[in-house]
Amino acid sequence: MLGVEPGPKRDTAHSLLLELCGSQAEAFAKSWEGTVQWTARSPCRPEHKRKNWFVGVTVIYPAEETVFDAKDLSWEVMRASSPGGQHVNKTESAVRVTHLASRIQASATEERSQYRNRKLALAR
Repeated sequence: MLGVEPGPKRDTAHSLLLELCGSQAEAFAKSWEGTVQWTARSPCRPEHKRKNWFVGVTVIYPAEETVFDAKDLSWEVMRASSPGGQHVNKTESAVRVTHLASRIQASATEERSQYRNRKLALAR
């Protein structure tokens, strides 16, 4: 498992990123792509009558690895201008990265953590 975005309850997840390896991995992943019906009790509401849940499955391929020298990047932190209450209004969690040679900029404001926003901006 490459990544997990934790869910609201223990042992749940909003999102998972899995890596499949092997000669048949791509064919297997493609066969599950789309919306999949999952039949099980909800860990969040175990007594609820509904047992049918729907999961979106998407096949993504790794991007080509681009290596940047740290001295070629300029980082800027700022306050995010999105809804989020006091935390967003008082902390500088939004990040903008600029590649100095090409002047290309990318920013990230989605996460509450500056560290996670830095990773997102660099990936973009």
